Amino acid sequence: MTEASQAQDPETSTSQHKLAGALIWRQGAQGPQVALVEQDKRWTLPRVAVNKDEDRATIAGRLATQWTGRPATPMGFAGQARSKLDQHELSTWYFSFVVDTLGVAKQQPWLRWVTPGDAVARLDCPEEQALLKSTAVPREVRNTQGLQDNSRPGAQALCATSLLVLATFSSDNATILGQNLLLGALAANLTALVAAARVQRLTPAPAWITACAGASCAYLAHTLQAASGTVIALGVGISLLTMAWERDSQGA
Repeated sequence: MTEASQAQDPETSTSQHKLAGALIWRQGAQGPQVALVEQDKRWTLPRVAVNKDEDRATIAGRLATQWTGRPATPMGFAGQARSKLDQHELSTWYFSFVVDTLGVAKQQPWLRWVTPGDAVARLDCPEEQALLKSTAVPREVRNTQGLQDNSRPGAQALCATSLLVLATFSSDNATILGQNLLLGALAANLTALVAAARVQRLTPAPAWITACAGASCAYLAHTLQAASGTVIALGVGISLLTMAWERDSQGA
């Protein structure tokens, strides 16, 4: 049986006693989440049978990447759990991984993202429950600010650059275009930050999208001779659409 075929079925080759498992973490819209496997009304942590000459950590990392469709960052050995399946004793070594699922990820249909508390309640194996309870959530997942902290300076730089370009290539309308650009970018930024902090901790718009939102508002306002209120409304709308797209991308 090939490694590719092993990754197709969570419970493949049950005669094997040696398994590699993965605690796969991500930052979801509602906070930290861990991946579970749901099949035949049974809930387990992701795991796969390995051959005697295969390294469990390597197989677990490959499992995390294949099943989530995203690069998996190893966090180290998590622990061991024993379970039974069809009268066979299974010994699984689990390794922790963190995946970035902000982009669209093609993942297996049996994979489910749940909170750590929900995962403990759903798992059928007591040792897997104990393992998950004793495993600390990785710091990379606990940080709810994520990548957006680093994107703020980039957004300001892009907005400033766009303003300079508009001022350089525009003569009479440079001031109006600049004001509209700042209004649109400000509306997009504020809407994203407020929704992220107060509503559902959504990820604010990336820097380049925020800058493009401001530039688009400026162009539309100049073309249509729109008022400042229309510019702000356009910025808010673009920001909300961006956050909705990012939330869908997270699979939340």
